[in-house]
Amino acid sequence: MELYLLCSVKQVKKGFEKDKGFMEEQRNKAFYNKIDHSIRKYIIGEQPMILVAPEKSISMYKDISKLLPNIIGAVKGNYAHSEKEKLASMVWPMMYDYYRQQFEKNIQQAKELAGNHRAVFGIEACWRAASDGNAYQLLVEKDFHIPGFVVKNGRQLYLKPPPVPHISFPDAVHELMLLVRSKNGKIIFGENDTLFNEGHIALITRY
Repeated sequence: MELYLLCSVKQVKKGFEKDKGFMEEQRNKAFYNKIDHSIRKYIIGEQPMILVAPEKSISMYKDISKLLPNIIGAVKGNYAHSEKEKLASMVWPMMYDYYRQQFEKNIQQAKELAGNHRAVFGIEACWRAASDGNAYQLLVEKDFHIPGFVVKNGRQLYLKPPPVPHISFPDAVHELMLLVRSKNGKIIFGENDTLFNEGHIALITRY
């Protein structure tokens, strides 16, 4: 009888620990689901994100997150009380590398699409396409600036003043970006000289 009672107590304890573990797991899932739901309010499309948390928390969050495609890296550790400058110094190298790689992929895509007349290079060609409403994605080096000139109501950008009445733009790149935005196009910045051979600027067109 004593042996039977001992076994029963062990079985009850084992079952209790199992139930306790299951309940804790469910609480954790509910907690991380709530976090994931809150984050999704601020993440737009393919916007990248970097996790900063203890390794166990990162693992548990990844198990339930619907934002896995957006996660590009993680910093493991407890930095809950760290200064934001310190956090920025840890995550920025990952973010910078991500954007650099993405820009290089976009350049390669533009070169491939150019064979099908779906991409143009150089600010004059980009201006013409954007003026026609054919602007999908503008790729531009971050410090590229150049003056330009446009005849009123014309779709041609001149890099030298034409011999007819015209409008002068101190920074034609800025004006082109405004034009692309007005056509619901995207603008992506990259490092200087990454588009050196393509005139420092490229445009992937809609058609």
